[in-house]
Amino acid sequence: MYWEYSLTAAGEDLRAIVMALGHWGAQWIGSRLRDDQLDAGLLMWGVRRFVHLEAFPSCPVVIQFSFRDARSGEGRWWLVVEEGVADLCRDDPGRELTLLVEGTVCALTEVWAWDRTPKEVIHTHELSVDGRAADTQSLWLWLCTSAFAETRRKRFAPQAR
Repeated sequence: MYWEYSLTAAGEDLRAIVMALGHWGAQWIGSRLRDDQLDAGLLMWGVRRFVHLEAFPSCPVVIQFSFRDARSGEGRWWLVVEEGVADLCRDDPGRELTLLVEGTVCALTEVWAWDRTPKEVIHTHELSVDGRAADTQSLWLWLCTSAFAETRRKRFAPQAR
């Protein structure tokens, strides 16, 4: 069974306000979270929600995320993209892996929020991506960043002089 959720009319009327508050926070407050504030589940549901479905190949893609700093029971996640649908699993779906992403919740959160680039967290070994070279390069095209990452990028980008 597949469930699809949508906002009520009242919720839709609040969308612009909530998004404006989010962009304000991204610009003025930042996203530096302490380790005890990180939530692998919240991060992974955000990743699943915003994947670029159109960028995935026509064949099934299975990405396992393994976090060494996640709370108990939240260390492994599987993102399965098939036939234009993204599904997030907490239990191994028993499918052949396309990619294995290992690292910290903090590192992926920082990439998700645009605080750091994938290249930076891979270079420091806070995150690794294993799989075929073409797939490892495509990962960052497939995954998106938070809805507020562009605001952070503009706010914290080095200013041209």
